[in-house]
Amino acid sequence: MPKGYGFLAKGIRYKTLHCRKLTHEAKKILYIVVDKKKQVGLRVPLSILHQVHAQAKQTLPTRRAATEKRDAADIGKAAAELHSQFPKIPEKDKEKVLKHGFKKHSGRVGRTSSIPLSRKVLLAVIAHVRHQHTTYDTLLSGGEDRDMARKKTRKQIETIMREWGFKEALNKPIHENITFTETALACPPTPSLHYKRLAMSNNQIKNIAIVGASGNIGSQIATALLAKGQFNITAISRAESKGTFPQGIKIAHIDYNNPDTIVKALKGQEVLIITMGVLAAPDTQTKLIRAAAEAGVPWVLPNEYGMYTSEEVQNELIGPGKAKDRQLIEELGVSSWIGVVCGFWYAHSLSGPGLYGFDIAKREAVFFDEGTEKLNTSTFPQVGRTVAALLSLPVSSQGSTEGGPTLSDYRNSRVYTSSFALNQLQFRRKNAMLKPGEQLKGGNRMAFGKVLYTRYFFPGDYAGLYEKIHGLDNEKLGLPQEDLDEATAEVEARGERLLETIRKTLRA
Repeated sequence: MPKGYGFLAKGIRYKTLHCRKLTHEAKKILYIVVDKKKQVGLRVPLSILHQVHAQAKQTLPTRRAATEKRDAADIGKAAAELHSQFPKIPEKDKEKVLKHGFKKHSGRVGRTSSIPLSRKVLLAVIAHVRHQHTTYDTLLSGGEDRDMARKKTRKQIETIMREWGFKEALNKPIHENITFTETALACPPTPSLHYKRLAMSNNQIKNIAIVGASGNIGSQIATALLAKGQFNITAISRAESKGTFPQGIKIAHIDYNNPDTIVKALKGQEVLIITMGVLAAPDTQTKLIRAAAEAGVPWVLPNEYGMYTSEEVQNELIGPGKAKDRQLIEELGVSSWIGVVCGFWYAHSLSGPGLYGFDIAKREAVFFDEGTEKLNTSTFPQVGRTVAALLSLPVSSQGSTEGGPTLSDYRNSRVYTSSFALNQLQFRRKNAMLKPGEQLKGGNRMAFGKVLYTRYFFPGDYAGLYEKIHGLDNEKLGLPQEDLDEATAEVEARGERLLETIRKTLRA
């Protein structure tokens, strides 16, 4: 690093703009940091970097209030347009259209800038009616082609929209006024190459396949699913794998070099859950996604299970791979995806040396700034319970009188869960013997060497506190409130079990 310079990671627009501006005004050199042809940040004079950090912290409440005011104004305009086009829409449906179709960072039609507000509202209502008030999802679950399902439900949609007071072009079908581009924004079209979907009985998921069912997350998901007593579970495993699985789980062996074996293993499955370690081959998930489409699997839970606040932050840290896999699922036109956002894993991160800034073995703590930036974190069992509760939901609301959440509510979207929202000071209070170490301030943040965790402790944009941006689904899914003391004790017990395993291995 140039002498007198500090590093500013990419991702916080306010800081990036002001660091560039002030460095230019000071006639200093601004260094752009690139890793594998990708910009990852800037090298900025320390005096300017410290100034910008201080300004960002000082102006944060004002900027946040301005953003909230702007968002509220946007929703207000959408609500007014919705009332103008659909004056008789029930209040419950109005709230769902605005919350779902215009949700920030969702990528849905309400957030696009390529079409006017009036069209965005119309498309958002059409999508809502299609999924919530027609037999569309049931037809898809029963194996119907997407284009045919749309055709069969078109009259239902038009009838409901007119009941809600929609008066445009009453002399011809509503869909004739929707362009191909707008239709793609509301609901991506089915590609010319498609596979027949698997029929699901009684509007409930029954058959589930899990990749990585013997791993940290996969085993917890498998255990939680078994506890429900309503699923047929299959572990997808390489023939040479030595992984063991709980009783009651069927095992299907595959060869990743032979796609036909994967397709065969996935035939008859309704959900494919993918959990993989960081050392898995980069194309493994792609092979599984393509096989799931060929086998007609309606739902895929890709290998997410971590942090998510925005595409920008995720791509900045781990690249576009996850986004490309989600896009592939949609392009194949057979499966729908649901991402599980759970934050960092509490036990793994707290016991791993330095991940949360703590080295329990050395009884030391390294704080980022004052250690007050909160982030969401989840225990392994809570992630398992989340997936089991999610897949226990009815597939759609058709035929249901309860009015609760459905699996289709999360189609091509994410479920957000969390055990705790804590900052480093709270972590330390639960580990009272930890002594403070160096505080990494300003441009020295990245000296810690834990880029992924460090980024989420940056103040100002809630990078690690996704509940502030997206909310949580814990209550909807009936998840229990966990005890932090018990979770922390489990971390210690986990460490002891690991040490004992190592001792036994060495003695052998």
